[in-house]
Amino acid sequence: MVVDVRNSYEIRIGKFTGAVDPRTSAFREFPSWIKKHLFMHQCNGGVSQSENPLIPENSTNDFDEQSKHQLPGKIPRRIAMYCTGGIRCEKATSFVMSKGFEEVYHLEGGILKYLEEVPPSESLWEGECFVFDKRVSVEHGLKQGTYKLCYACKEPVSDVDMQSADWEYGVSCPHCCFMKSEEEKARARARQRQFEMWGVVGGPNKGVPPGRRGRDKKRDRFPISRSL
Repeated sequence: MVVDVRNSYEIRIGKFTGAVDPRTSAFREFPSWIKKHLFMHQCNGGVSQSENPLIPENSTNDFDEQSKHQLPGKIPRRIAMYCTGGIRCEKATSFVMSKGFEEVYHLEGGILKYLEEVPPSESLWEGECFVFDKRVSVEHGLKQGTYKLCYACKEPVSDVDMQSADWEYGVSCPHCCFMKSEEEKARARARQRQFEMWGVVGGPNKGVPPGRRGRDKKRDRFPISRSL
C-alpha cells in the first residue's frame, strides 16, 4: 500500500498512480488518520474491501490481489509513504513503525528527487507537484508548473479555476470562496488595494510607530545645513 502523506490541496494537483489520499488538511492530522484506519479496523475485525479507505478504487497493487483471498479489511504487511522532499514521510515512517509495523518504507528525497531523476516515459507520477515557494508547482525535470497561488487561502489554482466566478485576485478562489464571509472578503479587498498602491500591505507607514509617522517627510522638507 502506498500512502501520500501530504495535505489534500497538494495531492489535488498531482500524486503517484494508485496512492492513497488520507484527505488531511495538515500533517498533524496524519497520526489520527493512521490510528483510525489501521488500528481501529484491525481491532474491530475489519471491514469489506469496498468500505476500506486504505484500498484505492480499481487498485492493482499486491495488497488488492491478496485481499481477495484473505479476511475482509486485512491490514497490509507493507506500507510505503512519500511527500514533497522526504521530511514528512520520514516522520510518518517513524510513527508507523513505533506502532508495530515492520515493513515500512518511504521515498528517499521525496517527489522532487523522483521528478528530477525519472524521465516522464518511465514515471508513475500524475500531474504536478506543489512546492512552497514562488514556483507554486513543478513538473518532470523540476520545470516550472502551470499553477498559481491563491493568496487568500494559499492553495494552488489552475487556469480553469481563475476563469471561475469565485476567483478574485487576492480575495478568494473556487476552493475557499464558500468558506469566507463577506466581511472577510471586504478586508481582503482592502489589503489587496494597499498592496497594489504601495507594494506592501499596510501602506508606507507599515511598521512605523504612530508618533513617528510623517517625520521623515518633514525632515526632507527642512534639511539640516552641512555648512557648520
